Amino acid sequence: MTPRTPTGPRFTPRELPAPDVATYAAEKFRDPGMPCEGTAILHTSARNAAERARGQGVVEELGPNRCKVTLGSWSWTGLAATFAMYETDLDIVGPAELRSAAADLGQRLTKSSRADE
Repeated sequence: MTPRTPTGPRFTPRELPAPDVATYAAEKFRDPGMPCEGTAILHTSARNAAERARGQGVVEELGPNRCKVTLGSWSWTGLAATFAMYETDLDIVGPAELRSAAADLGQRLTKSSRADE
């Protein structure tokens, strides 16, 4: 047996159209069926956020304990609740519908926590 020399042109690498492979894959295969999409800055590491997102959103590192997360959901309230489940401080970037849903959800949860008073 003798080795064969490949025929045809060689593969030419190109630059990835995203900061990293995980971000590219998440953006490329994100479910376009989610009608509500929003972004928040989480006060936790990108690694921690990515573990919780489980490929369902885009996580961008902003520093050692800050990251930007973009997620989708079937409703604004569901999206606000999803961001709340990260169990960290956060700043909602937008859109306005997400900020409004988060405020409404916060009021409902605060009211329900005082039900026995």
